[in-house]
Amino acid sequence: HGLDPNAIRQPIADVHRIGLAARGIAGHDRVRQVVRARHEAIYLAVTVCGARLRAVADAAGIRAPTVHAIVRGVEDGREDPTYDRHLDELELECLA
Repeated sequence: HGLDPNAIRQPIADVHRIGLAARGIAGHDRVRQVVRARHEAIYLAVTVCGARLRAVADAAGIRAPTVHAIVRGVEDGREDPTYDRHLDELELECLA
């Protein structure tokens, strides 16, 4: 699958009201809101876009095991019904 980072970054940035500047989602900023948005973008790239872990890792500048851990962490968070609905909405935005 070809990975179009903007197809995922834009809906995530819009929801979290984060600019797409160099220090935005694509960077390594450690601000909680940015980290959450980055993790959601990685999760959606894998689950919605069907991107391979290695492709996402390369695009994000991290290792594939880190991508795997992020995806597992977001999946674990889906046990919270509010967060699950939030991710459902993001999935629909990415598919639109």
